[in-house]
Amino acid sequence: MNEKQHVGPAVNELDRPDSVFHTVESLTPIAVEPGGLRLRTSATGRSWGETEVRGSRFMKSEPVASVRQMNLAVDFIDPCVIRVRWTVEGNPAALPQDILVHQPEVVPAHTARSGTAPLHCLRDMGPGRGQQMGNVDSPFVELEGHRLRVRVWTNPYRLEVFESESGDRVFGADGPEQTVFRQNDDPGLSVVVGESPSRHLFTTAFDLGHDEAIYGYGERFDSFGRQTRDVLLWQCDALGTTTGRSYKNVPFFVSDQGYGVFLHTAGAVRAWIGNRAAGRHVICMDDDVLEYFIIYGPSPTEVLGRYAALTGHAPVLPFWSFGVWMSRLTYKTQEEVEGVVAEMRRRDMGMDVIHLDPGWMDAIDWRCTLRFDPVAFPEPALFMQRLREQGVRVCLWQLPYVERESPLHGELQKEKAFALGDSFSETIIDYSSPTGLAALRHRFLDLFKLGVSVIKTDFGEEVPMIARLAGGPGRFMHNLYPLVYNQAVFNFTQEGTGQGIVWARSAWAGSQRYPLHWGGDATSNWANLAAQIVGGLNFGMSGFTYWSTDIAGISGEPTPALYVRWAQVGMLSSHVRFHSGYPVEPWNYGHEAERIVHDWIDLRYRLLPYLYGQARQASLNGLPLLRPLFLQYPHDRNARDLSDQYLLGTDLLVAPIMGDRHERDVYLPAGDWYELFTGRLHRSTGQWVRWSGDLATLPVYVRGGAVLPLGPSRRSTQDAPNGPLTLVYYPGPASTSYLSEPGEDAVIQAEVTQGRLSLAIDGRRPGRDWILALGGMQVGFEVVEIGSLLSPVASLAVVDERPVFSISLSAVRTAR
Repeated sequence: MNEKQHVGPAVNELDRPDSVFHTVESLTPIAVEPGGLRLRTSATGRSWGETEVRGSRFMKSEPVASVRQMNLAVDFIDPCVIRVRWTVEGNPAALPQDILVHQPEVVPAHTARSGTAPLHCLRDMGPGRGQQMGNVDSPFVELEGHRLRVRVWTNPYRLEVFESESGDRVFGADGPEQTVFRQNDDPGLSVVVGESPSRHLFTTAFDLGHDEAIYGYGERFDSFGRQTRDVLLWQCDALGTTTGRSYKNVPFFVSDQGYGVFLHTAGAVRAWIGNRAAGRHVICMDDDVLEYFIIYGPSPTEVLGRYAALTGHAPVLPFWSFGVWMSRLTYKTQEEVEGVVAEMRRRDMGMDVIHLDPGWMDAIDWRCTLRFDPVAFPEPALFMQRLREQGVRVCLWQLPYVERESPLHGELQKEKAFALGDSFSETIIDYSSPTGLAALRHRFLDLFKLGVSVIKTDFGEEVPMIARLAGGPGRFMHNLYPLVYNQAVFNFTQEGTGQGIVWARSAWAGSQRYPLHWGGDATSNWANLAAQIVGGLNFGMSGFTYWSTDIAGISGEPTPALYVRWAQVGMLSSHVRFHSGYPVEPWNYGHEAERIVHDWIDLRYRLLPYLYGQARQASLNGLPLLRPLFLQYPHDRNARDLSDQYLLGTDLLVAPIMGDRHERDVYLPAGDWYELFTGRLHRSTGQWVRWSGDLATLPVYVRGGAVLPLGPSRRSTQDAPNGPLTLVYYPGPASTSYLSEPGEDAVIQAEVTQGRLSLAIDGRRPGRDWILALGGMQVGFEVVEIGSLLSPVASLAVVDERPVFSISLSAVRTAR
């Protein structure tokens, strides 16, 4: 194996001159039964080379003496999920089981059949006439379940999926290339053998509609929904958040045509979405087996839910994690840290976590020791106890690479905690090995005993191809490492504190089970803020519930306006952290910026009952908390490609300002929308509105019909609620809303009938007062309260063992 293969993914070398393509052209059925389809093929190899005819240069294939026997298995594992698995005979075909939460069980279809039907494809027109497109009566085998029918054409090979009731085609893959010139732009289903005869690349090609949008593939900063892009799924330290490089690559995408595809692999993947061949979504995968799951919705929320059933749901994170995190690269002494906490409290600003980057260790050049610096932090346990008494927890940075100069390296080497391979490999903690886990477990537990609450699992994207880990070779562990790394530290944290959580940068499929993740190293400018939001939305469409951004960007000094606008986005994300190489605390950006950010922090804490209630629902359903409008309005063509505004949960629409001007156009899907800060009502039929304001405000809208729960002001989630919980009703269609805080969970169904609002409340009711307020009647940040739910304008009944409050809206307006 040459050095280039050590450092780069083989999928970048698909078109090497010495590559041999074994393309599936026809299949022989072996078993056609309700339990599944089993087929076999013998694929002859062909090599592609350049030739010239009459002055034109083009690619031409020639047969070579190479044959691969391949097997196809097609099964239902859910009425809406089909597993397709291609194997090469003689291959071990080991699959990365860590990704799935359990091995899927086959659900027998109720019908299996074979037959013949026309297939539109290239056909041989006879001697001297070449090939042309046309209908060919072709044999097929198929399974039909309760929701879907999957058909495999056997000569020529093609796979299609139909909706059983309507007969509409949902998905298509492979089959003959769509151009008679056959330049290998669409290699179809092929096994490709390169320099190493024992190592394979798989290619396959999914149909791509002329206007089809593709979402996901991880935290992708460069594009949202558009076609004609080249995506490489290969972990890397992206060194920025504005390019096609990504810290979080996920082999899963969602189409706006009602389906998604999960590629079950840890190998490198390259996807050409409409830019290698128009109308084709071409996949190249470095693996010994090609297994993918076709996931039908038809809604994108259903696709994400079924993907979560395969790879896992995010847990509900601790309530305190939804408070404000403060960080800097880096706080260096306990006096500095306590000074920041004291100043935040003196200035009456909410804060729940302070994060310590490398400065907490006696570290030189970011060397990891996992020990507090005895000079800078002489009494870590007492230090963290003092912080906890003020409602502040501690998060500690570390990384999974331990340089030989660190005293920790020799200790871990004796405990056989490192990977094997080249010099760098032997500094990487092997979190896939029992010895690696044991060596790190007691070290992290010692930190939790001192009072640490959470660990920042930075890096994890650079396992070399030549590395050897207990979980497998670097070929697969390069991508899979973030999953085992974050899983291990998440589990240590749960064992040591009783609550599972990490602050992670890298991810692969399945990593959503070990949250939470932030958007990597952004630079302090408007372009990076915009790209962060694009990355967060793609990440949410890749099956992840939680995501955050470094407010202000880690590199560069933001202007006060950029600082404020980034803080507003942070406050309206699932989690919020200030982090920069420059002083990032609000008082460093002038009186106006401090005042504005103070108010937004206050709003963040007031929104916690809404955010936590939405987080619980999102975790349950496999949905992101930060979601594109497309996810909730999939049939709204205008919402399809929007990546500069988003929904926070189901009821808040956020349109960030990403420039110095305090105005922008905002798209409002059909329905009633209320401006959060003015109460102004927009009755939209699906249209753009012009928003103008100032630095202190942002275009934030509440969905008509929603009940928005607002808690009292607080400075830490550790504080006992010091006031009533306010339910703000925004008139509109009947709807369901959620609220949650520790000890307070409720589902609220709101409906207006003949001028009376009924609020049916399921779940625990708190001992403290709940106040009702009417949306659209607001002054600044404050809503106008009507009174308690047992005020003179309200009546209480018990229906089906739940309280139902009935309020006359006309009486409310008169009372006000």
